[in-house]
Amino acid sequence: MFIRVDSTYINLDQIAQVERLENSGRGWNTRLTLKDGTERDAHLDYGTVEGLTEFIVPAPLGYEVLFVNKKGEREQEKQPVIAFAFSPSSLHMMPVTVYGAKHVNFAVRTPEGQVLGSMYNKVFPTEEAFLDHHRNYWNKPD
Repeated sequence: MFIRVDSTYINLDQIAQVERLENSGRGWNTRLTLKDGTERDAHLDYGTVEGLTEFIVPAPLGYEVLFVNKKGEREQEKQPVIAFAFSPSSLHMMPVTVYGAKHVNFAVRTPEGQVLGSMYNKVFPTEEAFLDHHRNYWNKPD
């Protein structure tokens, strides 16, 4: 697979390091270090850099993404997690399902029944405990 850098295509297998540049003054925001030691400064959009630096691993069986609204009601059926994406800019692993890309705001149920609510940065002992907390959070009296 190749990445376009300005007018050149670079084989992703040849990239050893991706570094963000701060205030380069030349419009470049990224330094690519190739495996042969050569460096290439370029302007890459944020999504391209994220794609180069994230790591995706297959999910163990039994993990599911929960989709709930602010009332704590299911908006759709649970979806099995097929992979987890890890990104340097994220605080959490992001679940990936067969129906969609990475989920940024999510609730994941583990095979043991615990639920990680990314919005709350907390693990709940059960799905019901998560739903109760979620309902209470969004439906506080004024």
